[in-house]
Amino acid sequence: MSKTPDPRTIRLVIEGRLENVFLVGLAVQSFAMYSPLSERESYNVRASAVEAVNRAILRAGKPGSVDEVEIWVALHRDRLVVKVCDRKEPVAPEPRERGTFDPERADAHSEDEMRRFIIRSVMDEVTVERVGDRNEFTMVKRFGGKTLDD
Repeated sequence: MSKTPDPRTIRLVIEGRLENVFLVGLAVQSFAMYSPLSERESYNVRASAVEAVNRAILRAGKPGSVDEVEIWVALHRDRLVVKVCDRKEPVAPEPRERGTFDPERADAHSEDEMRRFIIRSVMDEVTVERVGDRNEFTMVKRFGGKTLDD
């Protein structure tokens, strides 16, 4: 049995325009479909990536104000990692707790709170950190005990 290289990575750089987000979603879902994740889980990872990129573009409240958004997708033996990077003002770290969100009262929450709820409902780990002059929003989806070799 041959050993799978760890990780397989793609890097996408898009102009910070909302019409480019759809293409990122397709690329992330295609990468996820190559993993042990189910079709539904792959779609959910796509939705999380789309929400994270939307968040990077919209965070300043002015679509198109970001020159570029950089997306890294890494397929490890046991997990998929999606990192969304921008060079806007520093963001606050993600809260460790999932917080309270009532989907029945979605109108009581901001769009950003809804995005975070979607992402945290799908992904196993979510972190935000400032690295140099950029924000890095990292999401991890584990394969639930399966590996690429299975």
